Amino acid sequence: MRGTRFALVLAVAAVLAGCGSAPYTTYTDKAYHFSLQYPTGWTQKTDRSIADSVPSYIVSFTGSSAQLRVVVNDRRPDYSTIFNGEVTHQGPNTLVFYRLTMAGHHAILVLQKTNGLPPDHEYVHLNTARHGYDIEMIVPTGIVKSYQQKFQHALDTFKLGEK
Repeated sequence: MRGTRFALVLAVAAVLAGCGSAPYTTYTDKAYHFSLQYPTGWTQKTDRSIADSVPSYIVSFTGSSAQLRVVVNDRRPDYSTIFNGEVTHQGPNTLVFYRLTMAGHHAILVLQKTNGLPPDHEYVHLNTARHGYDIEMIVPTGIVKSYQQKFQHALDTFKLGEK
């Protein structure tokens, strides 16, 4: 009897522990051959628009106060001369660069802060032979830990498929 109660307590604890984690939905894009997971309940929208001054394909996932975006275009900037941890200033923005590997490609993570406020925009640039991919998290009020975790989950699950 005692062992049964202990097992029941463990089962309830496991269920309650799972309640705090955000469930995710997988998005697969057949046109640009990528997939990732985004928070369930966020709205998803695709659009063709201008980003970085070039025609782009944009997939947006929007929550209550944040947006996760994937921007795909032919702009493939060369970040090979930027070193890990480099800091630059562009107007009111401070950019900090970190090198990483994502989906089997060299990539660069950029953390953007404006006028000393908490980071409000974080993005990863990843180039392939055909396209540049920008995976972005935008939170106008500042990227807090919960949004940072959602962004990290999207990065961890981002995959590029075959053409």
